[in-house]
Amino acid sequence: MFAFALILITACLSAGIGLRFMIPQLRKVGISGKDMNKPDQPEVAEMGGLAIAAGFSAGMVVAIALQTFSKVLPTVDLVSLLAAFVTVLTIAIIGIVDDLLSIPQRLKALAPIAAALPLVAIKAGDTNLLIPFFGQLNIGLFYPLLLIPLGLTGAANAVNMLAGFK
Repeated sequence: MFAFALILITACLSAGIGLRFMIPQLRKVGISGKDMNKPDQPEVAEMGGLAIAAGFSAGMVVAIALQTFSKVLPTVDLVSLLAAFVTVLTIAIIGIVDDLLSIPQRLKALAPIAAALPLVAIKAGDTNLLIPFFGQLNIGLFYPLLLIPLGLTGAANAVNMLAGFK
């Protein structure tokens, strides 16, 4: 339990400290935009997700270190951890490129499919679904080849749509 708390604290502190330093700097260099969700539309820093990605990365590095050097995370599969790490960082890179170069909507919506490839490659998850009142259903290759990319794309686009909320 201590290991999971250490990972969480590392990720949260890194993201929080990163946001404290990044937001003023992003505003200073002009990487800001209007908050379209507020009546007075104040200027807000953009690309604050970099600090969140850095916090996530710090937490992942601690998790990988704990798994590699102390084996205190017996249920963690390092391959799955690294595949998730690459997937999240790929989504972050898509966001950075979008903020800097304004990716067309269609490409921005579909780009997370490419980020799902590490999870598809390791067949992340379980192909057995428990459907209430029906029982277990094994959906085989349908899960890694279709559901993982669709789920990741939906989640990434939902987060992107919420970017202006505080």
